[in-house]
Amino acid sequence: MPGQGRTLRDRDLILTEPGIFFRVYGYWHPSSGYICDPEYVPISIFNSETLLDQRIRRKGYCKFYGSEGIEFVTEKYPEFMVPYPPLDTTLVGVRHSDIRKELRTDERLREVLVSPPDDLLAGFLIELIDYILEHTSIKKTDLGIFGSLLAGIYHPQFSDLDITVYGKKTFEKLRPYLLEWYADSDGYLANEFIVEVQQFLEKPSPFTAITREEIIAHHRRKGIYGILPGAREPFLKVEFEPIRRFDEIDNLAEDAKMTPGDRITIRARITNHDDSYYMPSEYGIETLEVLEGDTSASPTRVLNFIEQFRMMAFRDEEVIVSGILEHVERRTTEYDQIALSYPPGWEDNVLKTIDAVEF
Repeated sequence: MPGQGRTLRDRDLILTEPGIFFRVYGYWHPSSGYICDPEYVPISIFNSETLLDQRIRRKGYCKFYGSEGIEFVTEKYPEFMVPYPPLDTTLVGVRHSDIRKELRTDERLREVLVSPPDDLLAGFLIELIDYILEHTSIKKTDLGIFGSLLAGIYHPQFSDLDITVYGKKTFEKLRPYLLEWYADSDGYLANEFIVEVQQFLEKPSPFTAITREEIIAHHRRKGIYGILPGAREPFLKVEFEPIRRFDEIDNLAEDAKMTPGDRITIRARITNHDDSYYMPSEYGIETLEVLEGDTSASPTRVLNFIEQFRMMAFRDEEVIVSGILEHVERRTTEYDQIALSYPPGWEDNVLKTIDAVEF
């Protein structure tokens, strides 16, 4: 039976019988299935007017944006819910018995490299992979592909190159090269948040406590958002997504109980950023000052489910964090953390450095 005896991880895709592609979210999954985000949907059952959907409409699909995927599945396909013991609730996901096909990021890249499609985007993908292999110590097995490339519904002229990078050590080897290429005006890759900064400035910030300029400045130094200059007009985006190796996964869904409390805002120091590369991202923190909320609280971790707040700060930097205070109980320990996710009031969530990043 599909799904039995295999392990899927963040960014892998699951195809279900209605034709909906679900993106496996993170690494903490119940024994019954996988927590997922609805990613791509046949236009025969859902139609969005988002202009970016033109990238994959020719394959009969459109992409969910924001919360519309979760809202659509919850209303129309409630069978795609799985129990999530840590929060004693159910979340959008796919049970093993409902998996029609699994698409793994690592396996799909190997298939493309062996038998590449004859189109422009596949050509740029192979060129990019070859360049990385030639100029770094990264191996083919350290990389994969996700998104519409993985699903096989990409548009050669409009889709992006989405690359997975497996393991903390691998990503930390690759990131300095990316930053070096970005810094060279004639480098192989350019920094998306320098080249295309104007289009981001024209959009309002979705959050109340961080400006659009601050978001751009933080994204600029992450190194995971690039552009392949001159590849096509207006530009070809390249994203590098850090993914945990299988031996780096600690399935918290099998060993945790999380009890949510009230909102809290603190000033803190980052004590560990190693797990901030991934989604969900985690930070070790030392609480320095409670600015809003329970003044007796002293959370030691941040657990973040919001894409913008991944890799926002590094060890020893001071940050402002605002989210929901949670008490976590595990078999051998317990602690308080701040959770950044999408409950009502998510616009007030924030994680940003204090005076460490300038636009």
